[in-house]
Amino acid sequence: LKQIFGSDHFFRRSLQLALPPTSRGKQPSKRQTPLFTMALPTMFRRMAAPVSAFAAGCLVAGPGNLTRAFGSTAAAETAKWDGKVMLDLCVVPIGSGVSVRKEVARAEKVLRDRQAAGKITCQLHAYGTNIYGDWDEVIAAVKETHEVLHNEMGVQRLSCSLRMGTRIDKSQTIQDKVNAVEDELKKNKQ
Repeated sequence: LKQIFGSDHFFRRSLQLALPPTSRGKQPSKRQTPLFTMALPTMFRRMAAPVSAFAAGCLVAGPGNLTRAFGSTAAAETAKWDGKVMLDLCVVPIGSGVSVRKEVARAEKVLRDRQAAGKITCQLHAYGTNIYGDWDEVIAAVKETHEVLHNEMGVQRLSCSLRMGTRIDKSQTIQDKVNAVEDELKKNKQ
């Protein structure tokens, strides 16, 4: 708690402020879910690493949020993360001129070589590449793109944007996500 909230006093005080006035100073009952809405802005400023939207939702809504996400808190407690991550990578060489296709092609070759080795799955799109696989393999692939662009191609500066997501409710590949949207579009067309 000290690492997240700065002190456990801050946490206890935030909990007291978030509870209705009639229950301050008492232990919350099982039916009463404390809301940390007053503490969230300060809490997020003090946190060293960003909190995922899922974790933030659980902090705000408490156990009820898990029930809505999984159908029961028991299901949420038994679900385990398989270590897979889906990541959207955009690497932009800076100072390489107007066209960066050679650098992008070299970075994409790194990713496709890793895909051919069975380490990741990747799919190029107009503004980057989607990558799916084990967390360590995906992050290693991102690192290798930087190493190759800096060390082999001599790129002085890279700007890299990452968006990543993980889930524990089901396994879903890049193509599964695309197919789900395409299927929805077909339903709405009829």
